[in-house]
Amino acid sequence: MSVGLPHGVFAVVTDSIFVGCTAVDGGGMRIEGSRGAVVSHCTFTGCVATGKGGGLKAYSAVTHALDEGLCLHETRFIGNQADVGGGLHLSHGKTEALLHGLTFNGNSASTAGGALACHGNFNPFSGLVQLRNSILWGNTAPSGPEIALLVTFDLTVEYSDVQGGASGARVDPNSQLAWLQGNLDLDPRFENAHMTLGLSSPCIDAGNSFYVPEDRADIDGDRIVGESVPYDAVGQMRLVDIPAVPDTGVGSGPIIDMGAMERQQ
Repeated sequence: MSVGLPHGVFAVVTDSIFVGCTAVDGGGMRIEGSRGAVVSHCTFTGCVATGKGGGLKAYSAVTHALDEGLCLHETRFIGNQADVGGGLHLSHGKTEALLHGLTFNGNSASTAGGALACHGNFNPFSGLVQLRNSILWGNTAPSGPEIALLVTFDLTVEYSDVQGGASGARVDPNSQLAWLQGNLDLDPRFENAHMTLGLSSPCIDAGNSFYVPEDRADIDGDRIVGESVPYDAVGQMRLVDIPAVPDTGVGSGPIIDMGAMERQQ
């Protein structure tokens, strides 16, 4: 069983773990025609979809659009499976999404998009997605093992570690992949199954701290939703400086790590 979010609502899902869930689409969760959604500080692991989105599938038709967008952040996708979009599948209509501080590892798709698949259509509202401060590594698919942009979809990637880089992505002729500053194609050197970064990881202090989203889910319960997200995927402090590691990212204080897990002292 997976979790489905219905038409016409603005949904907030946070601090949740989806383990071994199954469905046709959206093995762990399916967001369909919502007014918008925030999904944060979650883990999708071992979930299976026979169709699209092993961990999560977000869908919007033109008449039931994600009008306020999807904000998906500080979340892990580990070992999920689907035909298309082993970890995450975004599709159709006015899908606009901010993907921040995500880690994808060990996900697989039998067709395309082992970590992430974005599937648009030929209307003027097809999707636009921003991927920032994230890690996509060790995922598999016959086409686009980390990223697949299908039919027509625009994706911007910044300050993220993606195995195979831009050249490893599947980008259909009417889709666009904007590969901007700060991206890596280097082993993130996870030190355990939780996707903790080892001290030698090139992803430590390598993100862009100005891109940390607002805490719209109020994960710390202080009723201040305009502040930056304070915690990583498992409730550790989000901005932590490791003095022994040179800062290669951008920010006025401690530099954020790439991925869902912040390396602690």
